[in-house]
Amino acid sequence: MTGYLGGAALGTTALAGTHVWSVISLAITAPGVSTTDDNVTVVWTYSDSLGYAQAAWRVRLLTPLDVVLDDSGWMTGTDLSHLVDYTLSGNSSYVAEVSVRNTDSQVATTTRAFLAEGVPSVTIVNPDVGKLWDVAINGVGYQLLTEGDAQYKRQTVALDAPRFATAETPLNGAIERYTFIADSDLSGGAGQTEGDRTSSSPTRYRDGRGVDPFTTPGVVGLLPTTTKALTATNAGLKLAPVGASLYAVTGDKQLSYLSTLGGAATALTVAAAGTITSLTSDGSKWYAADGTGVWRGTTTDPGAAWSAENAVEVCWAGSRICAAVIGSGTTPNVLKTLTDAGAVEATHLTLPEGQTITALTPGGAYLYFAVYAGNVGAIYAWQIGSSDAPRVVWNLPNGESPRGLFWYQGQLMVRASRNGLGVIYRCPTNDSGAITPVLLAEPLDPVVDGVGSGFTARGAFVYWGWSAMSSTTSGVGIINLTTGGWCKGLEAIDSGGSAVSSCELWQGKLAFAVRGLGIYVEDDELVDSGWFTTSVRDGASALEKVWSEVTLQAEPLTLDAEIDVEYSVDRGQSFIALPGGTMTGNGTVRKTATLGVTSSNLSWKVTLTGGGARLTMVQSKVHILGLADQLLMLPIDCRDDIRAASGARTGRTIGAGVALVRSLEALAQTQVVVQDIDWPQTGLVESYEVLKVDVDAKFKREARTSVNSLGLTAMVTLRRSLR
Repeated sequence: MTGYLGGAALGTTALAGTHVWSVISLAITAPGVSTTDDNVTVVWTYSDSLGYAQAAWRVRLLTPLDVVLDDSGWMTGTDLSHLVDYTLSGNSSYVAEVSVRNTDSQVATTTRAFLAEGVPSVTIVNPDVGKLWDVAINGVGYQLLTEGDAQYKRQTVALDAPRFATAETPLNGAIERYTFIADSDLSGGAGQTEGDRTSSSPTRYRDGRGVDPFTTPGVVGLLPTTTKALTATNAGLKLAPVGASLYAVTGDKQLSYLSTLGGAATALTVAAAGTITSLTSDGSKWYAADGTGVWRGTTTDPGAAWSAENAVEVCWAGSRICAAVIGSGTTPNVLKTLTDAGAVEATHLTLPEGQTITALTPGGAYLYFAVYAGNVGAIYAWQIGSSDAPRVVWNLPNGESPRGLFWYQGQLMVRASRNGLGVIYRCPTNDSGAITPVLLAEPLDPVVDGVGSGFTARGAFVYWGWSAMSSTTSGVGIINLTTGGWCKGLEAIDSGGSAVSSCELWQGKLAFAVRGLGIYVEDDELVDSGWFTTSVRDGASALEKVWSEVTLQAEPLTLDAEIDVEYSVDRGQSFIALPGGTMTGNGTVRKTATLGVTSSNLSWKVTLTGGGARLTMVQSKVHILGLADQLLMLPIDCRDDIRAASGARTGRTIGAGVALVRSLEALAQTQVVVQDIDWPQTGLVESYEVLKVDVDAKFKREARTSVNSLGLTAMVTLRRSLR
């Protein structure tokens, strides 16, 4: 059978060619974390790994809730800066977004969050308040609704310290109280920057190293360390458990095996083989392929090849060897199964030259495998033992090609290369072999061609090889199948970020191979220390806040245990040591330290030292800056045709009310200036934060036009600090 991707033969059209995509490096250099300018100039840097020039750019200004405030649209040219046509509100958070397109039609996007400090130097005043309009926001006049349940209200409230709210109470709803924001369960995993957005999860954190958030939900402890079980400099290092032993490819035609943890390795030479490219096991014997044949054995050189098929990759599935074989050309483009005698059982798929079959893995009643050509790829499924032809169950997104597959407990893990960086998909499977891809983590680490991506599993966790986990180490990542979260896992200390080529479970321990260095095995000891950083917390509010104190809570500490906390007020870019922020002492379970910091946002870095350091909660006590606040509730009439305060018609047309509602909704979580109903008498123009905009609609069917008439009301709730 000939394979197809998206209806066309994969590799027979330009879509599946061998085009090499470049990596665009894009970074915003201005604004910084804050600005005092009324109008911001966004500045960026651009470079391309293959030298393609910037052909076009686009700059957008967004609120933290992704409401678009200004959009330059796509502009042709090599410009590296743009003055945004929008006046910033003081003490408000914004997001600058830059997108570029190179001359090879690749697009890259980056963002930077920043704070507009102070208030605008220009205050916009509407002279018609009290004449045409009841109130004005940022100089735009509005008419208030005077009928129905929605009523104008201005209220002064004291911040009553004895009352309190938990993190489940939005800061916007905690006007009269302190709020306690806690990170008490990190089982949702790493990778979350913002902690107070509608899409945020309370169980996720930003980053970490050496910590275990999964084993005991609600407790963060330390991970096990690793021991180097075998030194091997072979670039093709791969692992396969055979019985109680762990076999490894330690030379071009050499295998070595370990029989016991901490024991010495025994080497054997497969003399007739070339450079071994794949190693697998049926549980009692190993199978090694080199592109010209397949060898089978145990503890001695098997001599002649077990099969003469030109297999590059082999896998044991359904009581048979499945092989990716070179049919024509130089890449394995044919899928075959072999009998116990090494003969061909059947040829199941033949692809055009240039296609590569890789990452064979058994999954239930199916064999899953990946096919790629250049940066285009697909996942296939074949029902094991059937005469059915393999079929495509997923065409990967443009620009992504699969490098590793692993099936476990009804989930197919897919590791793909996107512009040379690894992304991971978690794909639930069903009885028909179909999969449902869900992006789990993106871009994590470099993908090294020819190395593959090892996976293994234990209990509720899947492990994958993570190259360059840090600047000095490689290791394994951990996926929690219960929560769907992921985190950095075990490390090979001082591995220099080399590629992890294989992961296996051996005698109950996690083992992984680091290319050019050797085999590392999970130890019973824990690492000396580890750390994690929380997501940025700002209560979904741009107002300044007083962060009064921090409380650490833990399981009883042991003598050697210590928990230390640092804080950040620049959205996690740097951390400051907190005096008195260290928790020590045998049996200690709680520590509270005074913080007394004023900032719109806060995040924590918690360091655990010693095996007895097991954190259960880090909690912040916070309230909006000021001892008393003023709330202002404005029921704004957003009907299409209303009369102004003078009785004159406003001239609005059909659809104007909807546009007015949208413009008001865009003000949420920003700082604005307000002319209240008493402006004609007081002349006051006051600064408020827009907390929320609630919209109410009444429908009326117009018989003459058969078009619904909308009676819209926007209840705008604002707040300002009085003292």
